[in-house]
Amino acid sequence: MTYLDATILIVDDKAANIIILEELLKMQGYKNIHSLTDSRNVLENFNSLKPDILLLDLMMPYFSGYEVMDQLKAVITPGVYLPILVLTADIRSEVKQRVLAAGATDFLSKPFDLIEVGLRIKNMLFTRCLYLEMETQNINLESKVKERTLALEQNNKELILAKDRAQASDRLKTAFLNNISHEIRTPLSGIVGFASLIILPDITPKEKEEYFEILNRNSVRLTNTVNDYMDMSLIVSGNMVVNYNTVDCFFVLQTLLHDFQQQCVNKNLALKLQYISNPVGLMLYSDKGLLVKALSHILSNAIKFTSRGSITIGFECRDDTAIFFIKDTGIGIDIAAQKQISAIFIQEDNSLTRNYEGSGLGLSISSGLIKLLGGFVHLVSGKKHGTSVFVTLPLASTAAKEEIEIAAEPKWVKKFKMILIAEPDDQDYDYLKGIFEPLTDTLLRTKNSLETIEICSNNHHIDFVLLNTRMPRIDGCFLVREIRKFNKDVILFALLSGAAAEDLEIAIQEGYNNCLTVPISKIKLDSLISDYFNH
Repeated sequence: MTYLDATILIVDDKAANIIILEELLKMQGYKNIHSLTDSRNVLENFNSLKPDILLLDLMMPYFSGYEVMDQLKAVITPGVYLPILVLTADIRSEVKQRVLAAGATDFLSKPFDLIEVGLRIKNMLFTRCLYLEMETQNINLESKVKERTLALEQNNKELILAKDRAQASDRLKTAFLNNISHEIRTPLSGIVGFASLIILPDITPKEKEEYFEILNRNSVRLTNTVNDYMDMSLIVSGNMVVNYNTVDCFFVLQTLLHDFQQQCVNKNLALKLQYISNPVGLMLYSDKGLLVKALSHILSNAIKFTSRGSITIGFECRDDTAIFFIKDTGIGIDIAAQKQISAIFIQEDNSLTRNYEGSGLGLSISSGLIKLLGGFVHLVSGKKHGTSVFVTLPLASTAAKEEIEIAAEPKWVKKFKMILIAEPDDQDYDYLKGIFEPLTDTLLRTKNSLETIEICSNNHHIDFVLLNTRMPRIDGCFLVREIRKFNKDVILFALLSGAAAEDLEIAIQEGYNNCLTVPISKIKLDSLISDYFNH
């Protein structure tokens, strides 16, 4: 930064003095000049502008220069060189001493010599630039030392952990390959073996039927294994395609009941349907195929790991979420194994001598699919106490909401005469402009409170004002009262940066008709505007 790039803040209750100083500074090439006539606003503007020098009048209404310097001591970091040049008409020695004792860098007596003022400011800003440069160099030096220290520490940690990571990776790879080999070779061996037996000329019809059943069962197992690995590959690589559409929750439950009823009958398990909330007619916006597949993996696991008792599938609705649940009376999962079981391709027993066939990917696939659909899977289990798996999905998924917002047509049928958007942030204004510009004959914009009051006083045909409550210079509560003086019937919406209930209540009490919070939902905005203008 050069001294001409510095930010200068002038505080003087006399506008004439400010004009003189501003013109002087502009002539000398300064570009970033700000001024205040109300000393009550110094602290707020100081925090937002972060000036490099303060030109401060001593005797002012509300807060004197002494009081302003006392306030700034709380926000200026000790040791930071921030010049304060006090301008005063009082030339008494005790005043000068008190000014310097209060924290001023220097002072000038009014009426002051403009050349002297320019030179004093230039010298102070030159020193300020040297200070900032030195501070930057110190920060860079400290940063480099920290970076090198952290790099050495990180290298040491990586060296210590490298062997463990390599060994863990080898174990994981070996388990994965062994699992693939086992889950493919086992059914394939049955298919090849019984395919050669079924064509023998001397086998009986009963044997042929038994061999065919074994062939079919192993073919299904092999197909499921290949599909599981393919699905997991698509999920991990991010290539799984999601086709959103309306999904009937009751249809999903009926599909599961139909597909798995016979498996439960074969194991002498009761398959129950339970409605905590009635799913009839309740629709999700999701991918029916992926949802059924995810729930099918969970239900298949429940049947696999339950030797007696029952399986319960059901549904409940809480607020804006749909919850499918599958509960079994099976062997359960040890608490220590629950964190692993949905993360990698394992069963709780991952050895080759385990008692249950399968790729071990069922819950991993289900978790991955449900996450793609905007939900999550929660498992509650205990060893020998059965397992309950809960699948939670939004009634309208994030993707659906975005699609609805993009496709939604404005409900506002009235053509406004004049709309004012009081918004200092250009990006937020551009968004609001895109919404309101087609709906009005005239769209006005202001960036600060004084400008907003002036526009409202000169334009009595304004229909609607959207007002950021954190406008520069004047707070939003005072501003709304001023606007009401010129236009009692105008609809005023407060634009809040937070959504606290007390903030909304205060805004309504101060005279706003309603409030919007950042980030702004177009659907919410649409609904609120319609309430006021479509009657």
